[in-house]
Amino acid sequence: MPTYLYCIIPAGCDPPDGSRRGVDDAPVRELSAKGLAAWVSDTPEMIVAPSVARARAHDNVVRDAMSRATPVPARFGQVLATDAAAADLLAQRRDSLLESLALVTGCVEMTVRILFGSQRAGAGPAPRESGRAYLHWVRERQQARQSVADQAEFLRAALARAVEDAGVVREIRWARVAPGAQSVESAHLVPRTLLVRHRDVVRAAVERDHRMKVMLSGPWAPYTFCAASRE
Repeated sequence: MPTYLYCIIPAGCDPPDGSRRGVDDAPVRELSAKGLAAWVSDTPEMIVAPSVARARAHDNVVRDAMSRATPVPARFGQVLATDAAAADLLAQRRDSLLESLALVTGCVEMTVRILFGSQRAGAGPAPRESGRAYLHWVRERQQARQSVADQAEFLRAALARAVEDAGVVREIRWARVAPGAQSVESAHLVPRTLLVRHRDVVRAAVERDHRMKVMLSGPWAPYTFCAASRE
């Protein structure tokens, strides 16, 4: 029967509780190989169609694993043909999985979103009354986009400097800033023991020093920082 993969944790951690259920209410169990442990369940098909309920069930299992150690989460819908195939995967990727576990151990992921005013110049449809009006619209649009990019880069640098100087992050990943964006978003890998300090440093750097609004969410499993969650 196909094997659904939720996450990988170091061997020796407590296994999932016997009452733990995962995707489609399947019992979750532990599969060990090469000094690693994977939390898995049986699934009738090789393809698991995404749904809100299934995604929530997947994440709930990963969150349960987080109560034992920081896991390397798998992406939603990762299915192997058999338990043996899952064990082979652990063996083949053992080195990279151990590297990921070493990176995230003792940490959680926090999402940090800084909100800033959008630049409205050049917004709306292009004018058709004259070539001069159109060129003016294009110029304003380019300037507005550059202003957003410059503002986002400035905030990135300021926030990165603040959290790194305070020693409250292990790593930062930045989301791409789309044209016309009204925010800049990043994922922070934060030691669990520094969560309160991290929040205070971020708020001080953004709200106090730059008078902008910041939204923090989490803690999450470190999906952004683990290759297994994106493969």
